[in-house]
Amino acid sequence: MRALMGFVGILTFGPFSLLHFSSIRPFQSLNPDPSSKATSAIEVAFFATLTVNVTDDVDDGVCAAHCSLRDAINVSNASTGVPDVIEFSIPGAGPHTIQPTSALPTITDPVTIDGTSEPDFAGTPVVELDGSSAGAGVDGLYITAGNTTVRGLAINRFNASGIVLDTGGDNVIEGNYIGTDVAGSADLGNVERGVMLIRSSGNTIGGTTAAAANVISGNDISGIYLTNAGGGGTTSQNGILGNYIGTDATGTTDVANKFGIFMFCGSGTVTDNTVGGTTISARNIISGNTNVGVYLVGSCITDNLVQGNYIGTDAAGTSSIFFGRGDGVFLSDAQNNTIGGTAAGAGNVISGNQSGITLTQAAADNVIQGNYIGTTADGLSDLGNRDHGVRIARDASGNIIGGTTAAARNVISGNGLNGLYIFPVDVQVPTNNSIQGNYIGTDVNGTAIIANDDDGVSIEDSPGNTVGGAMAAGNVISGNTNGVKITGTGATGNLVQGNLIGTDLNGTTALPNGASGVLIDGAPNNTIGWTVSGAGNVISGNLDGVVVMGVVATGNRVVGNYIGTDVTGSALVPNTSVAGVHINGAPDNEIGGTLVEERNILSGNGDGIFISGADATGNVLRGNYIGTDATGTVALGNDGQGVFISAPDNTVGGTTTGAGNVISGNAEAGIRISDAGATGNVVEGNYIGTDATGALDLGNDQDGISVNTDASDNTIGGLGSGEGNTIAFNGGDGVFVESGTGNAVLSNSIHSNGGLGIDLGSNAVDVNDDGDGDA
Repeated sequence: MRALMGFVGILTFGPFSLLHFSSIRPFQSLNPDPSSKATSAIEVAFFATLTVNVTDDVDDGVCAAHCSLRDAINVSNASTGVPDVIEFSIPGAGPHTIQPTSALPTITDPVTIDGTSEPDFAGTPVVELDGSSAGAGVDGLYITAGNTTVRGLAINRFNASGIVLDTGGDNVIEGNYIGTDVAGSADLGNVERGVMLIRSSGNTIGGTTAAAANVISGNDISGIYLTNAGGGGTTSQNGILGNYIGTDATGTTDVANKFGIFMFCGSGTVTDNTVGGTTISARNIISGNTNVGVYLVGSCITDNLVQGNYIGTDAAGTSSIFFGRGDGVFLSDAQNNTIGGTAAGAGNVISGNQSGITLTQAAADNVIQGNYIGTTADGLSDLGNRDHGVRIARDASGNIIGGTTAAARNVISGNGLNGLYIFPVDVQVPTNNSIQGNYIGTDVNGTAIIANDDDGVSIEDSPGNTVGGAMAAGNVISGNTNGVKITGTGATGNLVQGNLIGTDLNGTTALPNGASGVLIDGAPNNTIGWTVSGAGNVISGNLDGVVVMGVVATGNRVVGNYIGTDVTGSALVPNTSVAGVHINGAPDNEIGGTLVEERNILSGNGDGIFISGADATGNVLRGNYIGTDATGTVALGNDGQGVFISAPDNTVGGTTTGAGNVISGNAEAGIRISDAGATGNVVEGNYIGTDATGALDLGNDQDGISVNTDASDNTIGGLGSGEGNTIAFNGGDGVFVESGTGNAVLSNSIHSNGGLGIDLGSNAVDVNDDGDGDA
């Protein structure tokens, strides 16, 4: 054997092909049993370099003076157990196009096929594998061996897939143009897929150097397809790194696949695969595809990681590529996958698509963190997805969007419809999803508006979802149409907590939502705020603060919030239109409560609270500070009334400890009850015009309580313990009943007002009358 070492030449092994050896290692028997005897000379195997030197498809059984690619694969397969190298030295100027007339041999023995070895290679493929004559259902390279590398080829126009990795793992596919011409610019797509992995693990598609990047574009079904279809097994621990998928080689123009990356369930699992990485060099550009950029379908698609990619944008992350063709990332039934992450560089830029991310059809327990969804790569400019930033549909449940650390935060801004949209399809209802710590409608700094054109968060007919939370889980939701919209009878039990809605990240400067901070439209039994520390929202700077509307919008609670002030409750950030809270035709809702933690601060708005509409009955306002700061000792008045009621049978205050409101410092009346339909309302146990102790002057500028426009049969105070109000220091009358009948003013403490204590009619002090028979 020593006599062979260093020999370069042509050796003949019995009836088998000639081999050209440029490097030789000590022989080993192909029979793993060392006690067995070799039966032919071919059992001596060498590390061979086979040089393809023609473009024809003739298989003459040797690989010497004439060596086609077909020859080289056959010879390599025959030398089993050793990793051969197939190089290229085809005379003339490239491109060198090889057109198989039938399927090439399946690669059953490890080999490196290296197109970069062609002498005229200058950084881009010059060896082209053209499948246009190979026949129906034919793949370009079908590899079962594992431990095989394919480098520097253009592989296009096959009737099936460009490359298939079946079962055998640890392959490397790098530096190829799969589905394009040799320039990486023209669509010469394979009819099915660019690269297909079937029950194959540990493969690397691309790499972290510029030379390793594949262009996988123009293919009719998908760029890269991972599946375990056709039997059990696992497709796992594959890395897809640094590629251009759906674009040309510059990452600036679309050369569309239908899907960019497609993971699909069979009977095993597709798990623990990574698309991208945390470094710039690992980033894939997955853009310009006609359907979805990254598509994960099936309950066996678990624990996969999509991170650090540009999905929908050009390579600079500043422009979209063929705007809005399909969603950026789509998960259907897939579970426990992560899109983005909290490590530096893990977030994706998902912009310029139809929707950014869709979770649907029982997609559960997935985590979406650290991404820019709808902005440029710097998070400072609008590059919105055409529809929604994130969609959660059907029965997708238990997913987390964001988190409680700055690193987990998504920026979800600039999108053409909602930042985040939760909605059912048919009877399938998404629930128990958490939206935490995101900037929705602002830039990455949380200081400037990049508006979603519709709502920041829209929850439609879907129960039990949480927007925000205590302990750093709150979102900044600003600059949108409505900050949070909850609509439909099925939208019950949703929580909106700990958010800054209408302000910057500091809760001190207005970044207005154009309509309401929170809109509850026909949705029952939701909670805005809560009693746990940090669970109250700041809902300020908007047109309106909270709007609850519709006859089925019952049982909603608004507790523990700052509405119209900054985050400290000591300075105004006004909601500028109708009210801090507007209950419009909605019955049986509760604003505040008897606990200190349930108290809302409602100051700096149009009216503090406005209740309107014949169906707005049974609403209860308890324990709030309306027109003061958070201490109840400094006036921060609303521009209109503290409370304005144009509806029947509501209660302001109460007799239990903590039920009374402080309604003071407002620019008009403390409470106004107006219109003929405003009947049966009860006002009891409140401080109206004083501080929270009932002793100091924080008077409303006009009357303490005004009853007018034929409002009738309302009760101010009462005969029972604690029913009387303290009404003092107001600029007008204590109680002014301009019109209406049957109104009762009972057992109140009324003093130190600018007008009368109680004024009936609009003629101020009446002249005493002797009780004779005149009118």
